[in-house]
Amino acid sequence: MNGLWLDLRYQQQVIANVRDEARSGTIVIMILHDLQAAASWSDRVMVLSEGRLFVHGRPEEVITTSMLGEVYGIDAAVEHTAGGRIHIQVG
Repeated sequence: MNGLWLDLRYQQQVIANVRDEARSGTIVIMILHDLQAAASWSDRVMVLSEGRLFVHGRPEEVITTSMLGEVYGIDAAVEHTAGGRIHIQVG
């Protein structure tokens, strides 16, 4: 099995449990390929490109239109919601 696939409800439950651990002082490193999830759940993110660190920082600093174009080669808009979250609109 190449990965663990969970329904959305269980994804959120697992990530909430991991965040609780982090708040208790445990260092947590997660590898996520879902940028929307990374932006929603992470305090800090790192983006790798061609095996090297491209950028790191708070999600709102890192996940930008220019980064998505440069690293992923996609045309996308990054919007900030009223609740302070990041929304990525591709295309």
